[in-house]
Amino acid sequence: MVELILKVTLGMLWAHAMEDALLADDVCAGPGCALTLLQSQTRAKSETDSNVTGGWQGARETSNICMWSNCDFSLGPTECYHFRCICVADHVWNPRLKQCVHRYTPAGAEVISPQDTGATCFFKDCDQKFTTCSDDSKCLCIPGFVYMAGRGGYGGCQRNPALFPPNIQWSVADDSHRWEQAHPPPRPQPQPDVQPHNVAPTPPPPPPAPKPSGEASCGAHSKCSGLAGNCCPNDLGLSLSCCM
Repeated sequence: MVELILKVTLGMLWAHAMEDALLADDVCAGPGCALTLLQSQTRAKSETDSNVTGGWQGARETSNICMWSNCDFSLGPTECYHFRCICVADHVWNPRLKQCVHRYTPAGAEVISPQDTGATCFFKDCDQKFTTCSDDSKCLCIPGFVYMAGRGGYGGCQRNPALFPPNIQWSVADDSHRWEQAHPPPRPQPQPDVQPHNVAPTPPPPPPAPKPSGEASCGAHSKCSGLAGNCCPNDLGLSLSCCM
């Protein structure tokens, strides 16, 4: 009887420890994955978990898990993220090939559009410049911009001059200025009890960019077929060549 009680108690302790480990923001790798997570639970409790859900990775999701083993090599370039096998950065899952492929290959173009950044906005807003959240919770580059792989000034959503009328002068600085005007950073709200009476209250933040509607929508112009969002004009107030 004592042995049975001891086994049940140890089983309950193991279950609670495993539950805490699964909530830890760790990457599972190798046969000793479960043990590693259990050993790290004390450390994980002292850290801030900024994304308990593990963030759905959109086109990078393979629908394969890696809870007890590494991701299979047959899936292509993958990494284990919150016990899910996802394609590495700038790669997408091709259901036809059942493999992760680079987004700029023909196989990648089958499953992701040039506007798609690969990020999602299920749980938070899109935080990259020149992006908007689509109705199906994808972070897309605004029309006139395409996603470029890379870091710093070479990555993210970049203007595609071919989508704008010819002989139009423009600069990266001008695009950034237009974006910052339309999306100013939130201003901190002063506390009511410390705000001086002679200071005007902080104005409310500007409304978010309007959803595609009416003549501005790309869908309202046959030549803009394939683009998602506002084209005529886009969210920077610029009209694309397909509007003409």
